Amino acid sequence: MPYFYLHQRHDGAMLLDEEGADYMDLNEAFEDAIQSARELMAARILQGYAPDDSEFHIADDNGSIVALLSFRDAISDTPRKVGLKRHH
Repeated sequence: MPYFYLHQRHDGAMLLDEEGADYMDLNEAFEDAIQSARELMAARILQGYAPDDSEFHIADDNGSIVALLSFRDAISDTPRKVGLKRHH
């Protein structure tokens, strides 16, 4: 199974996912990122704060960023996955 890391960019800082997780594929990792973003935004709203411009940078086992998810996109009807080309 592929291994992916959900790094979070928040307030200009990158919070690295040191553990990562096994996923069937990138789409499953992206779906998990959507759910996680929604949960993080819900907690933020319950504390009285507005959603911010955080995003997940999804990295593969080699450390390459393979997709981005804006937290704001996670609450749309059709969340937009931004895939990045790998540079060799």
